[in-house]
Amino acid sequence: MITPVIKRSAITLLASVLTVSAHPAVAQVSESQIDAIFTSLKSTNAPGAAVLVVRNGRTVFRRGYGVTDLRSRRKIDEHTNFRLASFTKQFTAACIMLLVRDGKLHYDDHLTDLLPEFPAYGKAITVRNLLNHTSGLPDYEDILMKQYPDTPEEKIPQILDAGVLKLLEQQTTGKFPAGAKWEYSNSGYAVLAMIVEKVSGKPFGQFLHERVFTLLRMTNTLAYERGKNEVRDRAYGHIRKGDGWQETDQSPTSAVLGDGGIYSSLDDLAKWDRAISDHTLLTAAEMQPALTPVRPTDGPAKSPEGKVVSYGFGWFLDPRQGHKRMFHDGETIGFRTTIQRFPDDQLTIIVMANRADVDPEQLALKVADLYLKSSVSKIGTGRANLGRGRRGNGGCCACRAGIAFVHQVLQFLARLEERDFLRWHFHALAGLGIAADARFALAGAEAAKAANLDFVAGAQGAHHAVKDSLHNYFAVFAGKFR
Repeated sequence: MITPVIKRSAITLLASVLTVSAHPAVAQVSESQIDAIFTSLKSTNAPGAAVLVVRNGRTVFRRGYGVTDLRSRRKIDEHTNFRLASFTKQFTAACIMLLVRDGKLHYDDHLTDLLPEFPAYGKAITVRNLLNHTSGLPDYEDILMKQYPDTPEEKIPQILDAGVLKLLEQQTTGKFPAGAKWEYSNSGYAVLAMIVEKVSGKPFGQFLHERVFTLLRMTNTLAYERGKNEVRDRAYGHIRKGDGWQETDQSPTSAVLGDGGIYSSLDDLAKWDRAISDHTLLTAAEMQPALTPVRPTDGPAKSPEGKVVSYGFGWFLDPRQGHKRMFHDGETIGFRTTIQRFPDDQLTIIVMANRADVDPEQLALKVADLYLKSSVSKIGTGRANLGRGRRGNGGCCACRAGIAFVHQVLQFLARLEERDFLRWHFHALAGLGIAADARFALAGAEAAKAANLDFVAGAQGAHHAVKDSLHNYFAVFAGKFR
């Protein structure tokens, strides 16, 4: 006789086995392993870094190394605020996306429609072009420096976002037709900040505070404006000078907010990371444009070195070793920062340094590799991975896409009466397995097609991954009812 307890056990078994087969196991990593990566930054008299690791929505590592500045020699900790530099761009993009949700803005609005004073070369530039670095706007940094030839950098007055817009309005042409190429542009994000101001009727920093930081309770985060606000628990930037250090905290472009003017801490950025995962600020559908790679009309997006890159709105999207990734680095005078998010692995690493001689991205990826190197499926390991190549990617996408179908099956099982459950014996479950395999394979093929992978290989990868997993499942399930 099959009791309700056995029935519930069977349902639980089905859920756990199929879910595990769709989600790779992640290696257990100790704090000492992570700490060892940052050993060289330990100091009581040198600038350093702050490190955050979030796994499955929980902070598993949070630590400071070195000091905030050489005058106070305060220890860096989770409350220390660093200048984010270009890490800021995802926040600027979020402001634009909020205005789109409000119905006050559209991604295909043209620059000259929003800022009528802008010259004719802005007619073809859209908000989308500004967000994904395909605007072709000239680099404001180059224009600014040409205005001060033979002038030491520390003598050049700081420029604001409004000043950047004015410089661009003095130009007569862009670097290339809008949408044709991808070229990283700080100019575009300074202009986006001015669009936020124009459309919302509020200063950019105030909009950020009211619509983002306050909502997410990021109480120590701000867009720094000298003379208007102060950065609490502030870290100051440094560069190496001989055997010592020189404080180099501000440059002529450091007052521009839209492209890099936010200061934040580990504690507040953990809230930002959680808001992205939980869709607190923007729904999954509203966030999707930011996670859609740009496709320039003249060919794939490429870095100046010729490397193909994937970029959305304020996020690079290049995967790492087959793992989906969204990330961004920041680099400015005396500061280096990075956020590395692996959404499918529920893993985030943030590293912020107040010294220019370290590479936070490489350090963060060393931490990521501790978790991801053993990320293999517990069931159906061999074929599910398939070398994490083109077939493997299709199979993994298929398994994830099939979870909704598994949930439907579980709901059906939960409704069965005992007598029906008895009839629904092993052979009927085998039929379910065939159906699931087909469903996963179709999903894998579609996922492969969407990602420009081999269509047939995607389906085959899905088929083999699920076939192996279900074979193991049936063996366990059948044994439970003998």
